[in-house]
Amino acid sequence: MLLPAVLLTVRWAGRQRPGSVNSVEGRVRWRWLAECGGWSLAAAGLVVVAAAVGGERWNVALWPGWATFATLAVVTVLVVPFQAAAEEYLCRGWLLQVLSSWTRVWWPAALTGTVLFVVLHEYTDPLVIMDLAVFSP
Repeated sequence: MLLPAVLLTVRWAGRQRPGSVNSVEGRVRWRWLAECGGWSLAAAGLVVVAAAVGGERWNVALWPGWATFATLAVVTVLVVPFQAAAEEYLCRGWLLQVLSSWTRVWWPAALTGTVLFVVLHEYTDPLVIMDLAVFSP
């Protein structure tokens, strides 16, 4: 529900095209997205290969079965991209643009978006909180 809310807020309250929260070009940059996605898949593949070569053992007793795995995989693929996009659109798209338009400098908006991003995740481990704060802007 957050993603449509942000896009409608941009359209109605901000009087901008919803695409303005995608990028400076006002749209999704599909070629850039595909390039980054390719590099991400390559990195994930390297992690799997490194784990296999490094002697990581797989505990077969923990395998839930194909039905459970397939259900979880489908739900993950269908839900996570929209949830992640909603967080990004809220904290780095809309909020950053609105708060930056109210001040002469950008850093209060970035700091506010970072704090909101960390709070939305509800982690309690200080190292995880610092990781989110450092890598979220």
